[in-house]
Amino acid sequence: MLQIVKMQFSLMIRKKGFQFAFTVMMLYAIGSFIFAILNCWNQDASSMYSAYTFCANNDSSPLFKYFRMLFPFLIVFPFTFSSMADRVNQITTYIFSRCQQKIYFRSLYINAFIGGFVILFIPLFLNWLLLFVTIPHAGNFVFGWPYSRAFTEVITDKSVIPFPWLFLKSTMAYAFVYDLIISAFAGLLSVFSIACSFFIKKYKIFALLPVFVILYICRILDMSSFDSSMNGNNLYMALDPFAYVSITSMNGKRFFVIALFCLLITLFSVFQLWRMERKEVI
Repeated sequence: MLQIVKMQFSLMIRKKGFQFAFTVMMLYAIGSFIFAILNCWNQDASSMYSAYTFCANNDSSPLFKYFRMLFPFLIVFPFTFSSMADRVNQITTYIFSRCQQKIYFRSLYINAFIGGFVILFIPLFLNWLLLFVTIPHAGNFVFGWPYSRAFTEVITDKSVIPFPWLFLKSTMAYAFVYDLIISAFAGLLSVFSIACSFFIKKYKIFALLPVFVILYICRILDMSSFDSSMNGNNLYMALDPFAYVSITSMNGKRFFVIALFCLLITLFSVFQLWRMERKEVI
């Protein structure tokens, strides 16, 4: 299987779809860094926000809203389109003569995860590195001045700040961990995209829809939960996956939500893998 994975990975990074998605993500990461520098220009170091506030994976970043819009589409480009083309053009007939069918589909999943992970992690890592090298740690946070009562209330509320001990120990490490988390999340959704593509026989453009639709529905449910809480009907519960995989100051996080979300798409992907391993596709 390792040889098949290496072969598919080598082909994936040469595909225009992968290169396009990686380039867009890299431009976003660099653009986010430039915006941070412009924001801190001519400011006294003691009055600057800390570097983690400007991370590309932080909803405080000026360009974060554009990242959210592009995210569902970027993770489809690395591998989903090329794997669909292989099946439509019946290249799989040749591949199955060289390896077992189940090995091929399992290697698809592995490379889909790697592709989704790499496209986010490398640009986010570069953004993280540039920010923490160039912007001084002044101890200023969007939650208020450290050790103030307001800051203490926020930092001890796990529905706002997960892993508060890590945040207090090192915001640099905290931001890095979240880069890993969202990159792994992108890899998981890339696998989900591959699993959904097994239903699509024509028109590759439809492969862009599943991830977009599921994240859009979660966003609508999240807004509905927020509106309900504002009307005093119940407490707000964050239903948007981005609230859990990105650095955000919003409250209402219930971690069983993201666990259930990931579990459901994982089970669906595993079921699709099981089905395709046993289906006659030649």
